[in-house]
Amino acid sequence: MNQTQKDYHKPKPEEVVFSPQQASVLAVRSVENRRDAKSAGIKTGIKDLDFDLLPLRGGELISIIAFTSNYKTGTMAYIAKNACDQINADDGEIIIYLSWEQSVEEQTLLDISFTSMIEASRLYKGDLTEIQWNQMMKASVERATKPLWLIGHSESSGSRRPRLSMTDVGAALAYVVDVQQRKPRLIVLDYLQRINRDDCRSSDIRVAHMEVVDRAKDMSLAFSCPVILGTQAGRQLLERRWKMPTLADSLESSNLEQSSDKVIALWYPKTTEPLNSEIRYSNTQSYTVTNNLLLMSILKQKYGRAPTLLSLHVQPEVNKIYPIEN
Repeated sequence: MNQTQKDYHKPKPEEVVFSPQQASVLAVRSVENRRDAKSAGIKTGIKDLDFDLLPLRGGELISIIAFTSNYKTGTMAYIAKNACDQINADDGEIIIYLSWEQSVEEQTLLDISFTSMIEASRLYKGDLTEIQWNQMMKASVERATKPLWLIGHSESSGSRRPRLSMTDVGAALAYVVDVQQRKPRLIVLDYLQRINRDDCRSSDIRVAHMEVVDRAKDMSLAFSCPVILGTQAGRQLLERRWKMPTLADSLESSNLEQSSDKVIALWYPKTTEPLNSEIRYSNTQSYTVTNNLLLMSILKQKYGRAPTLLSLHVQPEVNKIYPIEN
């Protein structure tokens, strides 16, 4: 029996069969829980997005699609940070972020940059004034109080950098829940194409990625919390005038559209278009490309409005996302 099978136990018949009376009672209880502010789900903290996006709830898989360097990681990190302020840490609730690209040190420096307002590039270089050093230390103390747990690798480990598989992730989450006695309220996986596929049943890349998506969805059900899965869009979108990813643009995973409860697409136009140029969405709607313009679209959400399009102001140097002031 592999680790994933241990984590997600084989259900008994009485655990999966529900009479009409049981189903009705559970449905009403679900509405009662959603009416309770403490069980209202996780909001992204991006005001304009939360206006249309229903809160993220247990059992949901939320996919975020973007081409490389289009602020996918920044957006997921921003959501994770904001989620920390919506949970009950005193009761053991935590947010979990898994990165297959950045070390624990890099991830945490981004959080410290967010709090201290010191540009991340200065922190990475260690190029700080005495005042900034004190600001960094103050921010690091605040970061230590945030219920944001990281799973990944450390620069100081002295061993080869691990590239975790979903089986490894399952074992790590079981350790957090069973040994550390914590309750995940949100899990972020950054990102699909970097996840080690060695434990997948198929050697075909496309099929293996489909299996990873399925296991991410299963994770949301097993741990009763939303799972955010980052995924990279293919280069074909660069050939289009309007380069916002669509549901069909996720690399090597046709399963993503079917398995995801919500899908959000990102486009950071400065990475593909000249600064100060105009990009036109329709005859009546256009945008001017700046260093701070981030376009976001809800491509899919069950029971909610989609598709939608909104423009935001982003400050990548300190990982902040704001509404655009009219």
